[in-house]
Amino acid sequence: MEEKDKLIPISEEEAPQEEPAQEETPKKSEWVKRKEGWYDKVPLNVKQLDIIIIVAWILLALTIVFIALDVTDVYHLFG
Repeated sequence: MEEKDKLIPISEEEAPQEEPAQEETPKKSEWVKRKEGWYDKVPLNVKQLDIIIIVAWILLALTIVFIALDVTDVYHLFG
């Protein structure tokens, strides 16, 4: 038998051990920290609060669109 074909028993102590992966804690931005602080103050889960925030942004956008339509005097075309 060739030398590379021989199996050499290795005890657990002699076996090369993998180094444990160091968990890198991602650094959170100030905005993320502030947002998580808001979530802690409201008795809702994250999904519910996200839906409320999205609805508020949509209403704000619609308000801006309606104001822009009023400024451009589009409403006189319909009545």
